[in-house]
Amino acid sequence: MLLFKTLFSIAVVVCSIMVCFFLVGLLDGSVSSFNIGIWFSILAGLIVIVGGSWYCNLKGKPRIANAMLLAIVIPALLFGLLLLVMIFSDAKWN
Repeated sequence: MLLFKTLFSIAVVVCSIMVCFFLVGLLDGSVSSFNIGIWFSILAGLIVIVGGSWYCNLKGKPRIANAMLLAIVIPALLFGLLLLVMIFSDAKWN
């Protein structure tokens, strides 16, 4: 149960960040009619994964729920690790 709560919390944070990026993009005009379909697909996919994993966990299938959440959590953690390496290394990234 603790694993699901941890994975679910990370996935909700990732979804919140994506919604914030979407809203900021709407405000500054970078989300336009050209790419709004891509944004809706990404946000819908995130909602389906998080909602589906929550539903699977409620129905007593925690392994399936955890596997679904790993599709969001693994790339997020790898990106966070990359950011930490970029911040704490003395390498020139330009």
